[in-house]
Amino acid sequence: TVIKKLNAVSEAQFDDKPIGAYDPNSEAAKQFMDLAKELLGFAVETEAI
Repeated sequence: TVIKKLNAVSEAQFDDKPIGAYDPNSEAAKQFMDLAKELLGFAVETEAI
């Protein structure tokens, strides 16, 4: 769910792991991008994100 994904990203930040800008291939970055796509998907389903 969205909340679980947000929690995973928050935990990664609290654990002082790099997010996105530092390591675009990190698990947290992937989760963040999946979350962003999920949140944006309903509004822009026909557009590539």
